[in-house]
Amino acid sequence: MQVHSHPDAPAISVVFPIISEEETLAAACSEARALAGRESGGSWELVPVDDGSSDAAPRPLDELADALVRALHLSPTEGRRTAGIRFGVLF
Repeated sequence: MQVHSHPDAPAISVVFPIISEEETLAAACSEARALAGRESGGSWELVPVDDGSSDAAPRPLDELADALVRALHLSPTEGRRTAGIRFGVLF
């Protein structure tokens, strides 16, 4: 596998799938932000991937998006447990 690094790329990318996590999404993102900030020296990004949620999780996910949080969405037909992680890493 060949890895390409961009000079502006963050030191840490925290990629995690969410599926129907409307109630816990804000807390999960808050905890991930705190951890990434502590461990990276300030060079990080959070990439939550909506893995085909059937609840209203995509709406608060978009509200959490900012310069350090890239919200990605997959259609329900793409959501297959690890699809979100693969998509987030490749994006």
